[in-house]
Amino acid sequence: MFLHSFFFASAFWGTFHPSASLSILQYLRDTSSLKWASCSAFAPIANPSKSPAGRKAFRGYLGGGSNEGIVEVEDEAGSAAVARDNNDNNSNSDDTIPEAWKQYDATELIKTFRARGGDLGKLKILVDVGTEDEFYMKGELLPENFQRAAIAAAAAAASAAEPSAVSGGSAASGDSTKTPQVVDLRFRRGYNHGYYFVSTFMDEHFKYAAQHLGVELSP
Repeated sequence: MFLHSFFFASAFWGTFHPSASLSILQYLRDTSSLKWASCSAFAPIANPSKSPAGRKAFRGYLGGGSNEGIVEVEDEAGSAAVARDNNDNNSNSDDTIPEAWKQYDATELIKTFRARGGDLGKLKILVDVGTEDEFYMKGELLPENFQRAAIAAAAAAASAAEPSAVSGGSAASGDSTKTPQVVDLRFRRGYNHGYYFVSTFMDEHFKYAAQHLGVELSP
């Protein structure tokens, strides 16, 4: 499901297939002007280089990567075979990810955002994921990977600017105010990948976009 960009100034895409992921990719690729005030997405594929379906698609379209660890298994209904990656999707090092893949992976892009001249402090990203989303439970979405990469990147940027800045509020000083929150990741208990998930929380995404655009929504 695709939702048009909001006021042409805040990237706002919906769920289903790669649409939500593309909004974040576009947002993170623009490091100079930051023409988007914010970005929000429902259930994006946040780290496709480490998700089973993402790796399969990248190998097919971009080449590279390895087939090691990919096996065919039956789904829960026993009616179809699906690709499943036996490798831990959090254990693969960045060295195993082909360079051609990284420009299409939001988690990889946010790691290099500052090195590419971007200001992490200006990024505003809202991500909603349902706890009962079948793709999340299969390890396809991996929003935690994206959030962890954002926290690490923001903490590194804060430390470079101020040596006493902490990493995500976990350092001895306990001062987390210098590390900006880049990704607002919200897990919605009991919701899946369907229409009611999007329709229930869409209003919050409009409000999020309006807030960072500095406008008010009509009642």
